Amino acid sequence: MRTTSPTRHPRSRLLVAIAVLALLAGTMTAAIADPADTISIIKDGEEGLSTAEIASRLTDATFASAERVLIGRDDEFADAMTSGLLQSESPLLLVPSAGPIPPEIMTQIELLDPAEVLLLGGVDAISAGVEAELTGEGYAVDRTFGPSRIETATAIADVGAQGSETVLIARAFSDPTVGDPTQAFADAMAAGGWSASSGWPILLTETEVLTGTTRNYLSSGAVRNAFILGGTAAVSAEVEAELRLLVDNVERVAGSDRFGTAVAVAEKVGAPTASDAARLTLVDGQGDNAWAGGFAAAAHSARFGAPIVLTSGEVIPPATAAWLSSAQTPEARRGSVGDTPNDTDPIRLTCVTVASVCDEARSLLELPPRVLLRFDPPSGSTITQGDGVEILANNTVDELQISGSCTDGPIAGPSPTDVTITTVGECELIVTPILPGGVAQDATTASYTVIPPEDPVPQVVFHAGEEATDQTTGELRLVGVDGSNPRVIDACDGCRDLRVSADGQTLVYVHDDQIITRTGQDFATPTTLVPLADAVSWSEPQFTPDGQAVIATRNNNGDIGVERITLADGTITPLAPGHRVAGSDAVGAADGAASGAGVLVYVIESVQPGVQSNLGLVDIAGGPVMPLVTVPGVLQSAALSPDGTAYAYDRGGDPQVSVGFFEQRPTLDTDLGADLRIGQLVWADDSTVQGLDYNPPPLKAAGLATTAQVDVTVGAQDLTVDEGPRRQTLIDVGRPGPSGGSLIAQIGTDLAFADTGVTITDVTGTQVTNPHVLPVP
Repeated sequence: MRTTSPTRHPRSRLLVAIAVLALLAGTMTAAIADPADTISIIKDGEEGLSTAEIASRLTDATFASAERVLIGRDDEFADAMTSGLLQSESPLLLVPSAGPIPPEIMTQIELLDPAEVLLLGGVDAISAGVEAELTGEGYAVDRTFGPSRIETATAIADVGAQGSETVLIARAFSDPTVGDPTQAFADAMAAGGWSASSGWPILLTETEVLTGTTRNYLSSGAVRNAFILGGTAAVSAEVEAELRLLVDNVERVAGSDRFGTAVAVAEKVGAPTASDAARLTLVDGQGDNAWAGGFAAAAHSARFGAPIVLTSGEVIPPATAAWLSSAQTPEARRGSVGDTPNDTDPIRLTCVTVASVCDEARSLLELPPRVLLRFDPPSGSTITQGDGVEILANNTVDELQISGSCTDGPIAGPSPTDVTITTVGECELIVTPILPGGVAQDATTASYTVIPPEDPVPQVVFHAGEEATDQTTGELRLVGVDGSNPRVIDACDGCRDLRVSADGQTLVYVHDDQIITRTGQDFATPTTLVPLADAVSWSEPQFTPDGQAVIATRNNNGDIGVERITLADGTITPLAPGHRVAGSDAVGAADGAASGAGVLVYVIESVQPGVQSNLGLVDIAGGPVMPLVTVPGVLQSAALSPDGTAYAYDRGGDPQVSVGFFEQRPTLDTDLGADLRIGQLVWADDSTVQGLDYNPPPLKAAGLATTAQVDVTVGAQDLTVDEGPRRQTLIDVGRPGPSGGSLIAQIGTDLAFADTGVTITDVTGTQVTNPHVLPVP
């Protein structure tokens, strides 16, 4: 049974730079080429990998792109048992049954760039929510499933092997009297690569009787040949006899146990000994979760002609050991499976098992001892930019090939090698040992946190609240622009309207309708500038240019006015009754004010048929309001230029940003049409206004919530609008700091510089307000 969703629509993609596991040497094309002599899917210290992680790593080691991706559930093997047939061109990934899809798996799917995603199982196996996630990302999604694993097997055969004359027959269930659930998947797992490479489906049956669904499939008339996987304890002689009545040729492929059966399957694909295989895949065949590596290895086995043989936990069973030992010398190898070996080409081994078993297999194959690398300082250390990391190998190597984000480019050198770390932040060194003869071994990755050598890291101060619309709880926080040293200034409920003085030494904000300042190291010293008063609320506090006072809006039961509060003694001076502070950056050295500094204010009036806002300027030392402009609707934002010669405002009622001048010059308007909606204005310098463009109609109609930083350059006669790259929604823009620079805003739960998208991750909570970059002292 299959259900089909609509065809995938074209969509723009975010190019995600991630480090795909550095397991391989050479360049990836449609499939990975020229792997290391040993690819370790499970490495030292990683024996606790989840089923999803193991399948993901096998995909990384096999595919660079895929037209189709298979998705199975990560906690149950039934629907993935016979997926090998579809894996010749399609990797198998595993996700939680109920969802959501882990971000790393979604990123992997995006990098594979499939045209289709095929879900294995019905909604009870993989929920409708998982399907909705995928369709929401633009993928065409199909399902292949039946009422049980047996019907799912025939459904998969209908998808991938219609008209096939040959089938593989495997047991569907374990013997309930034995108590070993791994019996159910062992034989199908060993044959997954055979199915993928041959295009022959794996069908399932009960042990003692040929299941009706499978019998009906075989009775269709197309099948002529059947291979039974496993001995009579897996598929009984009675089932074999019934098969002989339905198809022309029946052959049993079996050993004395599951390990011998896997070796027998290897023989059927052309490798009676390991000497006949250019590559091979070693998979745990005994553990409860061994199915994940076994079934996901089908694609890898088929792509590289690497037969699947089985281990048992931390032991290589006799049948597997004998098969591995048959590949004693390169000269003896004249294989017919996969690549044709030559006199110098070593067997290549993929280990989906613990490191100790992998090392034992290497020894049986007479591969060189595994190279172990030591890093000084060790991985996980914090180091200073410009310092060196020494890399030492425990065995002889021709060279160490070094890549990763800790250096400016690839490096190659002998062992030991001293690598200079050139980047700042979190980074990785990926080191591949090259053995004598030019054979690459498995790469090792070391991670570091790199700090600048001497110069202090600029800090960002912000409020992080827990509610998206009402900051009822939250904290004032500091963090370096590189994400370093995050700390809490104050755990204050309801903090809002955070501002920073021009010298970066003082904060001002509103908390419970009190105006509070903070000074000292990490702003540890609070001072209540205006105490709490009954029925009085304060908002929009901002420092005057000299930093000696704060301008704020006072609301006393609807009696609104702008007032100046002196920091030294808290003296309150009324400035403009009936007005409010305008915008988030309204105080500047305005030439139009008698004292040389002013504050933009506005009043909202009811007019027919709506409202209008009157923008004005008031001297911060006191005096009448100088009217500037009347705009339709509610004023969105306004700001004074740093030199005090101009002011910018978002007209609110129509999509325009305007810049007015105190000298005798006409107001300049942007001609934005219907494409831009600029808000949250700040001045980057005397001639540039910055803002954020929110959801232009064409993108909004397409359902894409994106935002861009917009720079408005003030010319002599016009305004020039430059839109930066579109990004995930940016909210709550903050000042770039007294020296200008990029706007800083929120993306999801990260902070980001709006023009570059460089993020400060995992520091924000759910909602950020008023982020500011502090000047370096």
